Amino acid sequence: MTTTEQAPGQAGPRILLVEDEPRIRDFITRALVKVDCLELGAQDYLTKPFSLAELLARVRVRLRWEPHAANEVLRAGDLILDVGRLEANIGHGPVPLTRLEFLLLRELMEHAGQSVGKSQLLASVWGYDFDPGSNVVDVCVRRLRSKLGFDLIKTVRGEGYQLAS
Repeated sequence: MTTTEQAPGQAGPRILLVEDEPRIRDFITRALVKVDCLELGAQDYLTKPFSLAELLARVRVRLRWEPHAANEVLRAGDLILDVGRLEANIGHGPVPLTRLEFLLLRELMEHAGQSVGKSQLLASVWGYDFDPGSNVVDVCVRRLRSKLGFDLIKTVRGEGYQLAS
């Protein structure tokens, strides 16, 4: 069953909730209304079993994402990040990025020359704390490296990641 729920009297963002079990659907709907945020669509999903805290954190990140000006461009050395198009260019032409890749790269660009810890990246990009053993940051960094070059992001042992200068 597919339902679109929106809090009564609220004209804000909507979340598409797909859940075949009525009790779980009602539980999630109540939790979303409590955090004041009842269409993410297929851009993000969780499979069962899932943590309610993780679901709510993902929702907060989605709601926090606001499109930027179409012509906004960030620069760090040879790296250019086109905010409106979600593309990066390191001198070899534009490379499309996923939203998470874009957010991770932007965070590293904002701290160019500094190492950024995994916990900081988890909080700023994903909007919540993962299990310290999670490899979600590593996976996203690996995807960025494969798209933009393996020398772009350095691993700082025991600290995190750093945009190469």
